[in-house]
Amino acid sequence: MDKSTINWIEKTTVVQVAMCSLLTILSIVILHFVFPGIDTTENSILEDAQAVAITLAMVVYGYYTVKQQHKIATLGFVLLLFSFLIRELDVEEFTRLPDVMRYYLGKEGKPITMVVTWGGYLVLAGIFLKDKLFKLKSFLHTYEGKLWICAFVVLVFAQLMDKNILHMINHENRYFEEFWELSSYLFMFAASLFHQDNRH
Repeated sequence: MDKSTINWIEKTTVVQVAMCSLLTILSIVILHFVFPGIDTTENSILEDAQAVAITLAMVVYGYYTVKQQHKIATLGFVLLLFSFLIRELDVEEFTRLPDVMRYYLGKEGKPITMVVTWGGYLVLAGIFLKDKLFKLKSFLHTYEGKLWICAFVVLVFAQLMDKNILHMINHENRYFEEFWELSSYLFMFAASLFHQDNRH
């Protein structure tokens, strides 16, 4: 591979994201042959690892939300990660939580919580971020932005497994779904580590 090709790859976000996502997906396929017996049932160690990765990313973005002068953008990341967290956790089974929390963060009340929180956030974002939308393109070319794109690409593949739209080796969709979701959340955590105070 000549130097001009290498430079083109280094500067092209789409190529970088595609390569990163493809390598992640292929790595999970290879992992299936190396460790075929990993538990992928509900509340398994894989789902616990997913929750940990999401929580770590929330902590990092939460730190920047408190620290930064312009908080709305990072607050959006926190809210997005919170949405993923309550999606992965069966909160209604956490008997030590108050009933009201178990309801509004559980399966029945979760849609209400999401509508209220995201509705409120979008109002704030419309007020405070309307003049910053032009920065979105430049954000997508940062390491943080590229990692977020990778996260969503891999997460889409995981959802295709979950909905049985795609079928993998021996139809073990659950295996690939859980590992790709974990990979996606690790990308999000990595993205949070590349966040910069003065970006938004």
